[in-house]
Amino acid sequence: MVRKEYDQKCKLLRQLESEGRSFHSIDKTRAVVKDLHSRISVAIHRIDSISKKIEDLRDTELQPQLEELIEGYVLPLRA
Repeated sequence: MVRKEYDQKCKLLRQLESEGRSFHSIDKTRAVVKDLHSRISVAIHRIDSISKKIEDLRDTELQPQLEELIEGYVLPLRA
């Protein structure tokens, strides 16, 4: 959603610059593009942080439980 708006504003900015429009409209559009870029960067950082937490949870909690579960199934089969 934000990415789509960012792409549209980037296209508009290029169009305004190529047409030689007023500095004010170019500067205003550039500020919007910069804000959207910042929002995208923050979202990416949040996703990376959440992903890291999920990986840590998998490695510290779920992996040992899975190993214990598998061991519980394998031991009776060996007996």
